[in-house]
Amino acid sequence: SRDWSSDVCSSDLGEDLLVAPVLKPGVDQWEVYLPKGNWIRLTDRKEYEGGLSTVNAEIGNPPAFVRKGSKHEAELLAAFQE
Repeated sequence: SRDWSSDVCSSDLGEDLLVAPVLKPGVDQWEVYLPKGNWIRLTDRKEYEGGLSTVNAEIGNPPAFVRKGSKHEAELLAAFQE
């Protein structure tokens, strides 16, 4: 079950994309709740398991993830190539 008492905020954009907006100035890490499954961070391709993870973050560059194996995975990873 999800613990809403923590400072975790994330937005599911469909079943396969999740964005976790950074809401506090000056932070460089942010807690993200990922639903069950495996997820890939779009900017650095690092993989995460579902659950609570702490990731590098900053205002204006929110952590964004695609569900591994989804039909959108290749398209979204290509769109976020650096």
